[in-house]
Amino acid sequence: MTRAVFDASALAKTLVDERGSAEAEAALAGTKEPIAPDWAVVELAQVLWKRSRRGDMSPSQAIDRLDAAKRSAVEFIPTLDEVPLALAIALDQSHSVYDCLYVATALTEEASLVTADAKLATIAQRCGVPVTLIGAAPRA
Repeated sequence: MTRAVFDASALAKTLVDERGSAEAEAALAGTKEPIAPDWAVVELAQVLWKRSRRGDMSPSQAIDRLDAAKRSAVEFIPTLDEVPLALAIALDQSHSVYDCLYVATALTEEASLVTADAKLATIAQRCGVPVTLIGAAPRA
């Protein structure tokens, strides 16, 4: 892949060992220009907070992994200007503005989308965005 928007579901899999982690790491390594909305860092922090609260990692591990995400190859870009497009997509698709901002960013940046969210993948495809779905069950 040349340019791809990574959503929080895909990025989280690069920070914690779970189903789809190897696939997410391979997608990240295989992308020349990985990008994400800057507020995806907040979503990642929330994922790590939940993991820490459940006892899956210590608070210091959660902080270290968030720091690692910020230092990764992903360029976290400002997306305030894409919010109106995200709202339009959300209204049309009956889906959250938060998720649709990833689609809007992919459209604006002329990029594909990497996600572990099957519903978001479907919405992105409806909008003409190429998608890599992480952790998808293989088709028979």
